[in-house]
Amino acid sequence: MAESAVTFLLNKISPFFENRVQLLRGVREELVYLKGELERMKAFLRDADVMEESDEELKVWVKQVRDVAHDAEDLLDEFAVLQARNNHGYELYFPFNRLSCSVKNLKAQYRVAWQLRSINTQIQHIFAAYKRLLPKLNAAKGSMFTNSGLTRDAMNELDEYDGLNSCSVALLEGCMKRIVASSCSFLPSCFNLQQVIHGMIGEGMLFLLDNTDVVGIDKPKQKLVSWLVKGGSGREVVSVTGMGGMGKTTLAEDLLKDIIHKLFYAIRKPVPEGVDDKNSNELKAIIKNFLQKRKYLIVLDDVWHTNEWETVKYVLPTGNFGSRVVVTTRKADVAFTSCSESKGKVYHLKPLPADKSWNLFTRKAFQGKPCPPYLYEKCKCILKKCEGLPLAIVAISGVLATKDTRRNLILVGYTTSDGRVKTYRIHDLLREIIISKSRDQNFAAIVKDQNAIWPDRVRRLSIHNSLQTVQAKRSVPQLRSLFLFGAVARPSIQKYFPSGLRLLKVLDLEAAPLKMFPTEILDLFYLSYLSLRKTQVKVIPRGIGNLQNLLTLDLKKTNVTELPLEILKLEKLCHLLVYRLKIESYAHFYSKFGFKALSSLGDLQSLQKLCFIEANDHGCGMTMRELGKLKNLRRLGIMKLRKQDGLALCLSLEHLTKLRAFSVKSTQENEILDLQHLSSPPQFLERLYLTGRLEELPNWIPSLHSLVKLFLKWSWLKDDPLVRLQDLPNLVHLELLHACDSDMLSFKSGGFKKLKVLGLDKFDNLRCVKVEEGAMPWLEKLTIQRCKSMKRVPSGVKHLSKLKLLEFFEMPSELILKLAKWRRRLRGS
Repeated sequence: MAESAVTFLLNKISPFFENRVQLLRGVREELVYLKGELERMKAFLRDADVMEESDEELKVWVKQVRDVAHDAEDLLDEFAVLQARNNHGYELYFPFNRLSCSVKNLKAQYRVAWQLRSINTQIQHIFAAYKRLLPKLNAAKGSMFTNSGLTRDAMNELDEYDGLNSCSVALLEGCMKRIVASSCSFLPSCFNLQQVIHGMIGEGMLFLLDNTDVVGIDKPKQKLVSWLVKGGSGREVVSVTGMGGMGKTTLAEDLLKDIIHKLFYAIRKPVPEGVDDKNSNELKAIIKNFLQKRKYLIVLDDVWHTNEWETVKYVLPTGNFGSRVVVTTRKADVAFTSCSESKGKVYHLKPLPADKSWNLFTRKAFQGKPCPPYLYEKCKCILKKCEGLPLAIVAISGVLATKDTRRNLILVGYTTSDGRVKTYRIHDLLREIIISKSRDQNFAAIVKDQNAIWPDRVRRLSIHNSLQTVQAKRSVPQLRSLFLFGAVARPSIQKYFPSGLRLLKVLDLEAAPLKMFPTEILDLFYLSYLSLRKTQVKVIPRGIGNLQNLLTLDLKKTNVTELPLEILKLEKLCHLLVYRLKIESYAHFYSKFGFKALSSLGDLQSLQKLCFIEANDHGCGMTMRELGKLKNLRRLGIMKLRKQDGLALCLSLEHLTKLRAFSVKSTQENEILDLQHLSSPPQFLERLYLTGRLEELPNWIPSLHSLVKLFLKWSWLKDDPLVRLQDLPNLVHLELLHACDSDMLSFKSGGFKKLKVLGLDKFDNLRCVKVEEGAMPWLEKLTIQRCKSMKRVPSGVKHLSKLKLLEFFEMPSELILKLAKWRRRLRGS
């Protein structure tokens, strides 16, 4: 969290320099110093953030960094507000076009310089503590898999993959059995070492087939063998060097045990029992009796210091028997020192190539099975962090092998019929952890109880049930987000937060008992999200134009029917949602109401969502033409469309290439929706809702290959639309209400290949629904209602093998009786 706070602050400082904002020299100097210090600490913060929970001193230091970053952010934001106001209005937050030379402005800059100086003084103290903590952090990092070459980024990848605590990763190496120190082998002085070893190569004994963790070891082993069998008669040393986890120990142990088995067989002596299971001291005891006046081969594994070699070499007879010593080490100086006297060779062990790394990883992680496609990229990313180190690969893949391949900390709660996720769920324990961490780090706090106290420096606050829980006259000028749920009294920012919320960015007052727009909101310069959903607000004041940073205005289910012209000043506005619903038991034509369209609506160039505007502008078509200027629109809802506006609307739709959802409704049931003029529809349209008389299905609808949801209501089509709709390749949800006057609907074999939800409503003359075998193979839900002439169960329902729910509402009694008999028969069987 501290790292993200510092990164965010650095991004906020940059515009002061990039856009050449006119600043007093003192302010600029302090900003330059602040930026430099933050950049110095940023690299350190990632590791500190991860390890703060295990070290109280580190935790305090991280909190200090986070707090000072927030203080600096607050100061810069307040300075930006003042600058914008002094420039005669709410200009955009960055850059500033002019700088007023007023006394008030100069005083403000001096105050900012003084406060920045104070912040920089704090940072100096924090940086001094950083130098003191650096050895501790480096030591902690060194214990976290540096021996195997696993970086912290790899552990972060593990956390993302499976929620694994990085502390458990740090313990892996300590839990693994590791052969350390010396291993030895011997042979009589008369024995032909070269012949025996070459025989081993020919018999293929250098690769242990039963060891699943050994990959890519044969080539290094052959190289070592060639060095061992060549050379003079004196004792020679061969060193193997490489960073931790490269497989030096595995290579040496594998080579040694093969030689022990082969040599004991060759000299016709029984192999001492349990050689493979003996520890290093026992192996030393076996070999010690044969060292004197004999040719020997000794492996010294994992030598860290030159003095260790100096100690060992004096107990190894030099002789003239052609003895050999193999040293494995991570230290280059140890490797060269051990070989220097005998002019031996040094072998630099290289990381595994990508293909062998992948084979080793998948063999361990998936128990010999192929990697699931949905984990391929994540596994590749984790493997990349291992950098070809066998020990790291084995350790990580071994951990992952014990985890479920399908496990998520965040689960999908509810999805729409077309697959869009609407809600998520998390485990209650995880939720409590998140809430606790958010509170500790001043990220967010939830207030439920009457006497609950939130942190003084909290930046996001959620108040549940009642404003009575708000602590009277609490000063929280740093607050960025305020959510209010279940309020029983009119919320007053001025009353409960007398010092103001001038830096607030998010304000959610959903379902609050409001009848009038709270005027104090108009002073929130930074406000980017405002929700008054489900309130009784009717009028939006002209001052709404002051909120120059507003991105979302949510007025769903309010009484607002008209917006002031000042709304057009909100050049950054992306989401404008204004409509109310009249809830009835069944769909009613007059059940949704929007707001009167503004004459220059096209000025809102940033709009992505616009729902729902009333197109009735006395037939001049100006509103529909303005829509064509909103080229960033992804969702558009139109009410009260007249037939004569159809041409202008179609021309505008051809410019809305980013449109994903489109809803249009005529002024009344008998008003024709004239949408036949659209020659180039938005090709990425996914959801289409047409409410009104069509008579003929628009010829462009069958070409919408991205369409997943289609609603046709009160269409009164002359012909059965199923023939033209059945080939839509991605259609998942189809709703037809008063769509046509047919007496039979036939779903042909091979049609509607992806349809999952089908609704048929108010087909007055419909008598029969026929489903052919092979039609709608993925249908899960079928709802038929208010079809007064339909007295038989749809034929061919048995072909719908995926059907989970079949619903009938307000259907003829004859059909209900047949269903009852059918149900009894099923129960009896």
